[in-house]
Amino acid sequence: MNMELLSTKMGELFGGFKPMQLLYATSLIGGLLGGFGGMTGSLFRQIFFPMNKAKAVEKVKGNKVEIA
Repeated sequence: MNMELLSTKMGELFGGFKPMQLLYATSLIGGLLGGFGGMTGSLFRQIFFPMNKAKAVEKVKGNKVEIA
């Protein structure tokens, strides 16, 4: 443990945040970036590797291919 020495100094540097506020802000930013990164990867995969209808139905129906 560093007895909040580093987080106290970083909080002062970024406008007087307390150590717990800095932890919450860092968690929020990390969660948002991770979520947007996952969403971006999913969308790029759908764009560049589109799933044809047979694979989509097979995935949903559990290996029962039913093409309407």
